[in-house]
Amino acid sequence: MLPIRAGKARHWPFRERQQRPYSPKECEPLRQRMAKLGQIKLKQVQQLNTADSAFLVRKHKEVLNWMMRTFALDTYALTWAQFFKGFGLGALAVWLLMR
Repeated sequence: MLPIRAGKARHWPFRERQQRPYSPKECEPLRQRMAKLGQIKLKQVQQLNTADSAFLVRKHKEVLNWMMRTFALDTYALTWAQFFKGFGLGALAVWLLMR
């Protein structure tokens, strides 16, 4: 980290009032730290194509895409999630009809 001198204002990247930039040797620790901050690896999530679909199908695919992004699911996990959702809604419908 760059040294901070007590009682003197710092205007990074210049020293006091001389307006002289830091030497490369002084900036190297900061440059290394900034390089680490810039390395972000994002997981790419496969999404379903919603173009050229009917309204209801397009909305269903948008919900599926939202679930895939929010919960970081792949298509296999999404298939199981939809299976259990359908099983639960089917059981609820049978229970309501049998009452």
